Amino acid sequence: RLFLTILVLIFSFQSWTEADDISDFEIDGINIGDSLLEFYSLEEIQLELKEAVYYPKSKKMKVVGFPAKESNLYRKYDFHIKDNDKKYIIYSVKGLVKLPIDECLDQKKIVVSEIENQIMDVKRNDYKGDYGDAFGNSLAHISDFNFKNGDVIRVWCMEWDPDNENVKANFYWDGLAVNMSSKEQIEFVQNEAY
Repeated sequence: RLFLTILVLIFSFQSWTEADDISDFEIDGINIGDSLLEFYSLEEIQLELKEAVYYPKSKKMKVVGFPAKESNLYRKYDFHIKDNDKKYIIYSVKGLVKLPIDECLDQKKIVVSEIENQIMDVKRNDYKGDYGDAFGNSLAHISDFNFKNGDVIRVWCMEWDPDNENVKANFYWDGLAVNMSSKEQIEFVQNEAY
């Protein structure tokens, strides 16, 4: 219940009814356009950059992940940053929480409803996606909030197929993800990354 309350409060702190981009939103105090240096030391960033993931067709942006600190709501964070950017500006931030799928779907409904109640002029799109044949019957239960300027907030539950060998080998776990992406990051993934 505490987790539920905290998650709802994250999306209730500010009035966003006039927001036309995601600059007023945050995940555990982290906003698009912030620097990773505001949240992690240079040494922590350099250590995590050794495990950064690039896209197949472009190294313009990379994904770097950090484990959450004890005081944070999420278990893990992923960030899109530009390659060789010494300011480490954040173009997307994703928070992940490990949850059983039924509990995740309940939490997702609450988060989606709270976001929808706070933003008036943003298109919402709900759908299910699969992770491809390589991941068996794995599913993502997705709600996207698409801002007019191209920014996106995505809330989804990951439901991994426990019998799939790739899922087992990668230690994937079911859970809730909340992601904020700038228009620039979305356009990069859609037009350059693959």
